[in-house]
Amino acid sequence: MYEEIVQMLDEAVVPKPKPVVILSGGLDSAIILYHLLLKTKEEVETYTIIFDKNDDTIEESREVAEYYNVKHKVVFSTDVPSLLRMYEEIIPSLERPNFDLWVYPLAKRIKGDGRETVYAGDGLDEHFGGYWYRNTGYLEDWAECLTYQVPARQTIYKVLGLEYESPILHLDFRKTLKYYDEGQQKTYLREAYRGILPNFILNRNKKRGGIDYWKLWNEGLKPTFPNSEPKTANDVKTLLHVWVSKKWVKNIEKLFKENTSNYL
Repeated sequence: MYEEIVQMLDEAVVPKPKPVVILSGGLDSAIILYHLLLKTKEEVETYTIIFDKNDDTIEESREVAEYYNVKHKVVFSTDVPSLLRMYEEIIPSLERPNFDLWVYPLAKRIKGDGRETVYAGDGLDEHFGGYWYRNTGYLEDWAECLTYQVPARQTIYKVLGLEYESPILHLDFRKTLKYYDEGQQKTYLREAYRGILPNFILNRNKKRGGIDYWKLWNEGLKPTFPNSEPKTANDVKTLLHVWVSKKWVKNIEKLFKENTSNYL
């Protein structure tokens, strides 16, 4: 049965021009990189974005890149005011407010380096059960991925003229559902790649990196919400969404005034 998993994923990855793979140092991105290297004759580059200089992802992603002997670049986005200014750049292009915009500074760097196609491992958690850090269900995970995360990323890459490849999202869930791990450890997926990927990837208990929302609050959002006192990181996430929504609505109002002024 494990052979079926590997075959499905291999068939899903289609080589495109000037490819890059977004690496986290974990299993999902390593799988994409492995299959892409098997199929393309072009040079593959890998990128990792870091919001905290102490993030373990720096070394973990480099270890994967070195193992596969690919050129690897780390993009540091640790300055909160600069990050929020970059968010303001992309907000007007969104079809609706979305605070999951971390990929934008990374995509700008990739575009600036002259690459064309960005591969991501989106969908592996949903298909094979990998959300160990949150208490959600199968359908809820898919709903968030397909209606919230993916549309924003598609917009970001499209605005920058990059092609976004998330091959795993196109897998037939009727075939993958039997490999869904209720324990959220992607057990079937890990075993399928035993002997294919190095053990340091398969056995790694990946920590969840990303944005430090308390830093985001203290160094960026706090002056905007002087009467707010967030108690948890999720509270800060909510305030970030409010901040994005206000910026988005303000842009819509601006466009409305510009378009209607021609008829007044």
